Amino acid sequence: MALSNRFSEDVFAFWCDWYTDLIDFKNDANTLHHIISPGSNQYIPGIHNESIINSCPLNNNRNHLHKAMHNEEKEKMLLSRVVTILKDKEYRLKKIDKDFISIYKITW
Repeated sequence: MALSNRFSEDVFAFWCDWYTDLIDFKNDANTLHHIISPGSNQYIPGIHNESIINSCPLNNNRNHLHKAMHNEEKEKMLLSRVVTILKDKEYRLKKIDKDFISIYKITW
C-alpha cells in the first residue's frame, strides 16, 4: 500500500542532520517513517498525516521493512520521542502539527 501523503521539504530539512534511529538509537537512520500510516488502526486519512510529529527517522532494513510497526504502544513511544526532540530543538508548531495533535487527540 503506497502512502498518499509524503512529508514536506520542511520536515525533511528538520531531520536532514539527524542520524539516530528512534527505535534502537543506533546511529544509522536512513529513512523517515510515518508513525501513524494506513497500516495503523488509528489512521484517519488527511493532510494532517504529513505533520513533522508523525515523522520518525529509522534504519529502513533493521527497524522498518517486514516489521510490525503499528501497535498502539510502539506508536505512542515513537510519538513521544519525536515530541521530545521537537521540544529540545525549540520547534514551533505549525497549523498542520496542531491539526495532527487535535485529530489524534495526542497528549503529553
